[in-house]
Amino acid sequence: MLERVIAGLLIGFVAGFIESGLLPFSDKTRWVADGVMVLAGIGFVVSSFSFGPAYGIAAIVEIAIGFSAASKVFGSRTTQS
Repeated sequence: MLERVIAGLLIGFVAGFIESGLLPFSDKTRWVADGVMVLAGIGFVVSSFSFGPAYGIAAIVEIAIGFSAASKVFGSRTTQS
């Protein structure tokens, strides 16, 4: 189960890194990257729920912790329109 915890944290961390705005993505590339991260997150959460509700909730928490860590490390550099 340790590998599932690491995978959840990594999914959240990468999603936070993408959302930080550090990478010079065009709008279309950013849209695709966001879509890939959403699909990875949904797949991870659904597969975790197949082991039971406690594992599904833990998967959501792991992704949130990874995202929060990336937000604190990289900060938000996106511009508001």
